[in-house]
Amino acid sequence: MTGGDDPIGPIKPTTPNGDESKVFQGIPVAPGTNAGRRGSFPLALTGMFALIALVEAVVGRYPVAFSDYMACSWRFAAEAARGTGARAEVLGLGDSMLKLGVQPPVLERRLGRPSYNLAIYGGQAPSTYFLLRRVIESGGRPKVVIVNFHSNLLSASPTLSAPYWNELISARDGLELAYGTRSPNLVTRTALARLLPTFNGREEIRAAILASAGVKDNEELEARRSHQRNWQANHGGHANDSAYHAGESIDVNPARPGKWSPRTLHVGYVRRFLDLAQSRGIMVVWLIPPTHADWQLRRERLRVDELYTRFIRQMTTARPNVMVVDGRHAGYPQEAMVDSTHLGARGGTEVTEALADILAPRLAGVTGLPNWVDLPRYRGMNTDPCVETLGRSRQTLRLACERESGVSPIFSDKK
Repeated sequence: MTGGDDPIGPIKPTTPNGDESKVFQGIPVAPGTNAGRRGSFPLALTGMFALIALVEAVVGRYPVAFSDYMACSWRFAAEAARGTGARAEVLGLGDSMLKLGVQPPVLERRLGRPSYNLAIYGGQAPSTYFLLRRVIESGGRPKVVIVNFHSNLLSASPTLSAPYWNELISARDGLELAYGTRSPNLVTRTALARLLPTFNGREEIRAAILASAGVKDNEELEARRSHQRNWQANHGGHANDSAYHAGESIDVNPARPGKWSPRTLHVGYVRRFLDLAQSRGIMVVWLIPPTHADWQLRRERLRVDELYTRFIRQMTTARPNVMVVDGRHAGYPQEAMVDSTHLGARGGTEVTEALADILAPRLAGVTGLPNWVDLPRYRGMNTDPCVETLGRSRQTLRLACERESGVSPIFSDKK
């Protein structure tokens, strides 16, 4: 035996009951445990992912409860473009000015043709094009498309609507938009919002939790449900009977004198929209909706209006299927509007009546009519009875909730 030999030999660690144990990183571990096994997945982490998936599934299942009213309008239009909207012969597309300014029930009554409004809040040229393409690919064959392209939105980046693109676009649309914008921020936000419904709904989720705990009423949820009801009743149109907002800014996106210009991306999508309509034999009515006189006057002083008019003429020249209806000097007062750029229920009724008068002879095949016409001056019509106002939608929902005992206002409808 040498001095370095150990007569006892290596000591094997044992558990308190005398069983042999294993050693993991110098620490005795009882047999049967998972320590040291590569590839094992902790149960706690699995549970966390399962909980996240459950929360995301619940939020995604109840979009009205957990998203703002703008996201709701984009989702509503995307779904309608594959369904009811695809069966319309007279179609509305554009932004909130057209959504509040054109009422399909009036068009249906006057023209005897199914009509639908697919305009969305904050809609830009790409969204307008994507919606028309979706209608056509869903089998739609509209005879007429009434459209608007707001000058402010033509000069704004698509990232302005970054929280909402995921509600509307398909994978193909998303790739086209990503290629056109070259914006990593837009691509990232859209992808996250598509994968994680809670990404854009944090404020709404917080409000729902506070309402469930009895801390604060969820008034925004009631407003969103009322909007949804109003769009359904008016075939996509929005009939707002609220009083004029006296404090509304005259120009929410002021431009420097003589400096207005549309973004190249939007110009391209306007052309694609007009080309698509022309290739399908669709009549296009480019509507310039009425605005408050003070707002219009400022646009003219800034020379934004002059540049915008020049742009429209460039886009519509040599397109026989396109006509412009110009409502900028139709003299619509505050009583017909809800703010400086959006029509109320009365104003929307009157604009739609005027559009029906303009469209009727053209749909009947009358030729030789001008391709740029002014909207008639305001006459003071009342809201058409076939149009459901937002106040009536809200009252209808409240009465329905009172009759349905035990139904939570958050989960009483999914869409």
